[in-house]
Amino acid sequence: MTRNPFIALLAGFVVWSAAFLFLYGLQATGCHLGWQTVDLGGISLLRVLLLVSLLATVGMLLVIRLRLRPSGETVHFIRIVNLANLAAVISTFCFVGVAWLTMC
Repeated sequence: MTRNPFIALLAGFVVWSAAFLFLYGLQATGCHLGWQTVDLGGISLLRVLLLVSLLATVGMLLVIRLRLRPSGETVHFIRIVNLANLAAVISTFCFVGVAWLTMC
């Protein structure tokens, strides 16, 4: 719970945008360092790191969706906060390409 309703409103997309920067920075770094060639039993090190990061992002967004709600606000605003955080969770589907697309 948070006392500031705007933090609750923006939290999901702030986490999403940080994850976006982190995932693509990790991909660029991994490609530069050759992590896509390190085989971990049929899956590359880079893909494993990207998938773990993706799952951690989804987990953080779900925690925000379930726990971060404005206190003492109107029911209408709480619905808007819930919809905004749900939209952030749904937006993570743009990251699922790390599961099957070529790494570099």
